[in-house]
Amino acid sequence: MTKEIPPIHFETASTLLAKPEPHLEWLIDNMWVNNARGLIAGNPGVGKTWLALEMLLSVASGQLCLGRYPVRQGAVLLMEEEASEMNLTRRLHCMARGRNLSAESLSNLHIATRSFAKIPRDQVQLGHFLLDHDIRLVVFDSLRRFHSADENSSSEMQEVLDSFGRLNSVCNTSIILIHHLSKATADHHAKPLFERLRGSSDLWAWRDCILGVEGEEDASECICSFQFRDAEAQAPIRIVRSIDDRSGAVVMTASGLEESDEFLEKSALILDYMRSQFGAVSKEKVLTNVKGRKQEMGRIFKLMGTKKMILKEALGWVPMPVPEFTGTDGNGGND
Repeated sequence: MTKEIPPIHFETASTLLAKPEPHLEWLIDNMWVNNARGLIAGNPGVGKTWLALEMLLSVASGQLCLGRYPVRQGAVLLMEEEASEMNLTRRLHCMARGRNLSAESLSNLHIATRSFAKIPRDQVQLGHFLLDHDIRLVVFDSLRRFHSADENSSSEMQEVLDSFGRLNSVCNTSIILIHHLSKATADHHAKPLFERLRGSSDLWAWRDCILGVEGEEDASECICSFQFRDAEAQAPIRIVRSIDDRSGAVVMTASGLEESDEFLEKSALILDYMRSQFGAVSKEKVLTNVKGRKQEMGRIFKLMGTKKMILKEALGWVPMPVPEFTGTDGNGGND
């Protein structure tokens, strides 16, 4: 059987400009752009699959994702090659209890567990399923299980990524690939998470969205960072997975990193150091001299800039002045 090569469609700029200007649409507000393709990336055991299940359940049910993000409801598909059917079923039972969802209410959440599907071999069959069931989101857990290519080879991975891209484009379906980071090296923690994807750099070029998950292995909380091609990324969030001791129900929630005790503590350390210096100071100097993991402190530093706690000047960064207390009795504090 020979592969059919789709015809190339050509347009002029005039044709494009004659169309209404497109507006950004979210599948999950501030978390995943509608009809986007991309990755949930992180080290093993940090909660990537839990996050993917939360997103799938939210879109399938129409409920808020992580208790705070509205979704565009629709049918979803999980292609699960990592977990066993027993493991996956237990997780779904716990998460459905946490949301008070019945089995009948999740009839539009489709699952294929350990079916040994391969891309591009099974692209056509998958495409028909996505179209026939009007699938809005499909998650592949994990990328490495769905192909036989050398992930470090640009030429071999190109065919794999092109196949995922065709599913995304032809089926108008959001595609999420769960993926791991590269193994630790001497400069591993100095690099941003999004620069530590395992394999070819083509993965980076291919994506529209990336959710980066960081945390301790098997912990009940993690930090999630965002990068989008077509939208401004929100600040990192802290995701907590809570388990009810009596029912075993699992509920996943999110809060802004700035709401955590950790942010308050570490931002105070950064401000104390900056105020001890004469004039502006570079970000690199701050991160070198303030105690803590450099990557984590860098994330705190960036958020402080976003919240206007520190200000960028020509020679470096300076802390914003502490507002003076003026009293609350209307006399300017001159008691």
